[in-house]
Order: sequence, then structure tokens, then C-alpha cells
Amino acid sequence: MKPKFQNWKDRLFHDAFLVTVVVKGLDGILGIIFGFVLIYTDSVSDIIFFLTRNEIVEDPDNYFATHLRAFAAQSHEAFLIGGLYLIAHGLVKSFISISLWRSFVWAYPAAMAILSFFILGQLIRISQTGSLPLIIITLFDVVMLALVLREYLHHPNRAV
Repeated sequence: MKPKFQNWKDRLFHDAFLVTVVVKGLDGILGIIFGFVLIYTDSVSDIIFFLTRNEIVEDPDNYFATHLRAFAAQSHEAFLIGGLYLIAHGLVKSFISISLWRSFVWAYPAAMAILSFFILGQLIRISQTGSLPLIIITLFDVVMLALVLREYLHHPNRAV
């Protein structure tokens, strides 16, 4: 069922909501893909070591090459755990995004709960690292949470 808009502002908020849903869904799909890459990273590690060997020979302190090699030298278990986390995280994001896109009434409270959980975890991580990219992602999630709440409050089939 198509939403009916009272004015241009309602339409703008709805469009912003749809954009955030699509971005979060694509983010989920990328998380799934990168999760599988991490799980099967033994060959990726070999490729990284092969590609950076000349740089290390020329400049043993090469910042980019040494950091890539340090990443590639992680244990397979670390990559497996990270990959499984990314896959699970991506599946949740994709599932909620699809459910919001299809306007399932139950998806709005579920999305708000999940986004709140993500935001809380990100705030804890920000307090430990001060990561600028994580701050930006968290701000995006806060905006998305507000848009999901607004859409839910305007949903025609919402239980009052």
C-alpha cells in the first residue's frame, strides 16, 4: 500500500527513509560478502604476502605494506570469527532492510530495537577508540532510527 502524503515535507522524510533502508541493505550485503572473504582468507593472505614482497625488500618500513602484512598474518581463527560476525551482522541488516522496504508493520519496532543495539555497541567502541568512521556510521544509524520511528508513527496499519 502506497503512503499518502499530506505535504512535501512528509514526502521528503519518506524518501530519506527509503534511502537509508537501501543504504543499510547494501551495507548488509557487503558485510556478507566481506565475511566470506575473511573466512576464505588463507589465499588472500598468500596474495598479500606475494604482492608486498618487493615493497618490503625495497623499504622494510613501508607503512602500507607492513600493515597489510600484519593484517594478513592474523590466525585463521581470527578471520573465521570476524567473517562469521560480518555474515551474521549483514544478514540481520539485509533482512530488516527488506522487511522495512516491504512495509511490514512488525519490522519497524524490530528495526528500532536492532538499531538501538547497534548504536549502543558503536558508542561503547567509540569511547574506546575514538574512530571517526565509526562516529559517522553511528550518526547514520541515529538518523535512520529517527526516520524509522517517524515512518512507524505514520504507518496506516500500525496498532494504536
